[in-house]
Amino acid sequence: MKKCALFLLSNMIFCHCAFGTGFLTAQKFPTTYNDVSFADRMQIEAEGYEPFESEFDNDGVCIKNCAYKGITLKEVSELSRINTENALRESLQYEQNKNNLSLDAQKILSANYKQCMYRNYAVQPGTSVPRAEPLIGTPYITSPYGQRIHPISGKDSVHNGIDYRASIGTYVYTPADGRVTKIKNEINGYGWYVVVKHPDGTSTLYAHLSDILVNVGDNVSAGCAIAKTGNSGSSTGPHLHYGIYNSRGQPIDPGRYTGRSTN
Repeated sequence: MKKCALFLLSNMIFCHCAFGTGFLTAQKFPTTYNDVSFADRMQIEAEGYEPFESEFDNDGVCIKNCAYKGITLKEVSELSRINTENALRESLQYEQNKNNLSLDAQKILSANYKQCMYRNYAVQPGTSVPRAEPLIGTPYITSPYGQRIHPISGKDSVHNGIDYRASIGTYVYTPADGRVTKIKNEINGYGWYVVVKHPDGTSTLYAHLSDILVNVGDNVSAGCAIAKTGNSGSSTGPHLHYGIYNSRGQPIDPGRYTGRSTN
């Protein structure tokens, strides 16, 4: 009887050890923000992670949030480079031809500068190309534009904008004259965001906002506050997502405009 009990006890110890070994091995790979550890979450927040960016498999083929079906990481990078170069060329041409516009046409938007309650004085009134930062000073970039490693899946991904570290309620300024074309709230995406169309054909997007100071159709002048930063939508922490799009609505590198590109 004692031998049987001892044998049973030894089996229980062995089984417990075997189970313990299996329990301590890596489980399924995390697929959502809530699946990762607290330490990993802190790192994700520091990187300004946004879960809806494009993802690519080990062969470099887009598998999630793809611009085009079957597009590869190399093709996306090259397309982005071409689009950015073309947009910069169009902006330069606009600036060169700006003197040919009627004086009244040039003053229509910049005249609104006098009506700004909050201004970024580093931005010159009448600026028509978005070359300035959307926040005062030189804001810290938590995540640049372009290719990066997805902090949850570990796969290559493409970030179509720049993320700036900013506490909730920080004023956001349009870097150029323009007209507000869209205000929307995407609960599972950009949260509250604003889009401004500029004279050179580009559009700027400001996302994860907490407060919006303009309306659709408003003319806004360079250096004027249009919103406040927040943490709305699919966001892991307070920050500003800032994007620039060409005249065809394709994302381009904002860093090439502000002079802080990492690509």
